[in-house]
Amino acid sequence: MCGIAGFVGAGRRPVIERTIDAMTSAQRHRGPDHGGAIVIGAGSGTFVAFGSRRLAIIDHSAAGRQPMTNASATAWIVFNGEIYNFAALRAELTGAGYVFQSRTDTEVVLHGYEAWGTEGLLRRLRGMFAFAIWDVRRRRLLIARDRLGEKPLYYALARGRLLFASELRAIVASGLVECALSPAGTYAYLALGSVPAPLTIAEPIRALEPGQYAVMTSGHLDVTRYWSLEEAASERLSVTVTENQAVEHLRELVREAVAMRTVSEVPAGVFLSGGIDSSAVLAAARASSSGGLKAHTLVFPEEPGGEVQWARMAAQRSGADLIEHPLTARALVEELPRIAAAIDQPSIDGINTYFIAKYARAAGTVVALSGLGGDELFGGYDSFARVPALIRAGTALSVIAPAGRLLTRLLGNGDGTSRAARLRDYFKGDPSLPRAYFAVRGLLNDRVSATLLDRDFWAAGRCQFDTLNYLGSIPGIGTDTASAVSLLELQVYMHNQLLRDTDVTSMAHGVEVRCPLIDHELAEFAAALPSEWKFRGRPKALLVRALGDWIPPEMANRRKVGFTLPFERWLRGELKTPITDLLNSSDGDDVVDRIGALALWTAFRRGRIHWSRIWAVVMLRLWLREFQQPLPAREKDLEQDRAIIANETSPMASNP
Repeated sequence: MCGIAGFVGAGRRPVIERTIDAMTSAQRHRGPDHGGAIVIGAGSGTFVAFGSRRLAIIDHSAAGRQPMTNASATAWIVFNGEIYNFAALRAELTGAGYVFQSRTDTEVVLHGYEAWGTEGLLRRLRGMFAFAIWDVRRRRLLIARDRLGEKPLYYALARGRLLFASELRAIVASGLVECALSPAGTYAYLALGSVPAPLTIAEPIRALEPGQYAVMTSGHLDVTRYWSLEEAASERLSVTVTENQAVEHLRELVREAVAMRTVSEVPAGVFLSGGIDSSAVLAAARASSSGGLKAHTLVFPEEPGGEVQWARMAAQRSGADLIEHPLTARALVEELPRIAAAIDQPSIDGINTYFIAKYARAAGTVVALSGLGGDELFGGYDSFARVPALIRAGTALSVIAPAGRLLTRLLGNGDGTSRAARLRDYFKGDPSLPRAYFAVRGLLNDRVSATLLDRDFWAAGRCQFDTLNYLGSIPGIGTDTASAVSLLELQVYMHNQLLRDTDVTSMAHGVEVRCPLIDHELAEFAAALPSEWKFRGRPKALLVRALGDWIPPEMANRRKVGFTLPFERWLRGELKTPITDLLNSSDGDDVVDRIGALALWTAFRRGRIHWSRIWAVVMLRLWLREFQQPLPAREKDLEQDRAIIANETSPMASNP
């Protein structure tokens, strides 16, 4: 697991050396074990620079360090992630005559590129990854990201030069890209609770999307999608299985996915929430791991009982040691500045992962398995029931127009902040899937977000990003409603929020999180199964059938409870004063409207809105404080570097 960075384009070697050093240093937290960088001349005044910060999981020797090259120095790589089938791929490559100098999966990816080419390599990889390969002979840069988006990769094109990194902050730290707050990214964040890829919160930085790779040659960057869940699932539909066969195969796929992810040369554990998914992962991990495997969970001393009782039951059933880490509101207040510095982009989620990763690492755990993905694939959220219900209700009311008008009047006008306001907005329009999903999952509507941002900035964002068009563009949502909701949860909520937050908040503490339930083989199989099998009668019906004996019997019929912090109570208690002070302050932030933010805060305190609405504004303001901080120490160098780069004539020209 690593933080990677790179630069391709014209420049002067000293400038580029400083650039790659700054980008790599900005990601030191991602790789506390080693840092390395290389600058390679690529002819015609062009250079390629790679940087890496390494968290060593397999092969701690110097042979595993990055950037890494092959024996002939004709290809270089920086790699972030884990390839779980690397041993089998290594054996295949060894049989083909390739000689290995390390025991790492990084070298397997490098030789795999030589042997099989871009798509041949990507088709064979099973795991989470983001990497870059410089092909010296072809003067060709390849960057690629895993199928479901577990590992991030950001890039920016500026004057024919490409910069890329594992975190947005690293590109900002380069000093070579004039970054500005994105109106579209900010507007989308307030609408959805996270910034949807390929947008980011900072222009002109973009996110490479899951299942994509990009190739840069002669200054042009061409992005290609090599995998989508919809297409992969469609290919599997030709294989006929009975429901009982599906249950057995699903069980085996989960067992295999978990076993692959317990391979590690450092202490491993499980993040245990007390839900079905993490409890099943813990049981499977205990069965496949020969060493001691600890489970970690958060407990809230002011709230006896709660989720911890379920975590204790799951740990006892699997025979695992459970470490309970207490978390208080005071600890959150003290940690907020560091959380804001860690999240990379604003989000309403990730605080729980930040703390569990922090405490787990302090207890010696370096690799942790998570149950993330089970809800999205197997119908664990209430959106799987509420979205279809809204569509049915909207369809019925559209036929009986007077009833629809009466309902919208009953829902009232209000100030736009309540759930009733979102329902009113929904029933005023067509009963489409995107509109129903936004009514259930959306954060703030236009009426509210317009009060929170500078008027011109908000208008620009709304012009550049259409929420309903975005939701309607997700591949595959033309299928049956339940499957379409699953795809939306996977793409919108899981990828843009849960996976992104899990990566940055865990890597802030040097912890690698692995998610076996979104192994791509498992996800493809699950997505191809009939909806009535997966979502019949109760949440995660098929998953419970497959894994029911791995979890406490009482858990099988338990209603889904999200593993979140007690924000509702904390915001009315110990967080009240610091949040009021934050929203009242005017410390150079000219984007968030203070009056609008305080009005939303009042709406929360009067019980009209969910805590997540005001928390979105809190995290945006905290992130803006971090984003607007001047870059340290190197400021004079950066000014000189920008001037040098700006005045040079590059042989490369970026695509629009």
